[in-house]
Amino acid sequence: VTASLSKLGRIDRLGFIEGKIGVTHLIMNDYSQNQVFLSLDTIHYANLYSSVAIKFGEAMPEQLAMKRGINLTLASFLGGRKFSLDLAYEQSDGGMLLGVSRSDRTHKASVSTNLSANTQLGVGLTSVESSIDYFSQIHPSISLTVSW
Repeated sequence: VTASLSKLGRIDRLGFIEGKIGVTHLIMNDYSQNQVFLSLDTIHYANLYSSVAIKFGEAMPEQLAMKRGINLTLASFLGGRKFSLDLAYEQSDGGMLLGVSRSDRTHKASVSTNLSANTQLGVGLTSVESSIDYFSQIHPSISLTVSW
């Protein structure tokens, strides 16, 4: 559940912007968490879209949960095709395993493009650095989305 306030505007020589502040109540299987976020989306005059968002989550005792994060998106049309680059960083903490505290840092990067009007292809890489080595991992992703 999310509630937010936003303001639309235009900045000369830059483009159209939307600034947003909001609160999200995230419900997971074993906990719920309140998060606050700030974001700025810009449609640049120079054939570019950008979005930057930061978020902060409330501490969850003995539960691994998001503490802070940042997301960056850039999108543009190149050769008549839309390309998007998404970068994200998230720090989680508060977890416990057999009395040992756990915190994770997650880095994500992905690139996507439209193959046609209703088909999108994406490739990405996710890296998790955990204070408990067992949970550290790196994995690629590939997605093919077809809209009907």
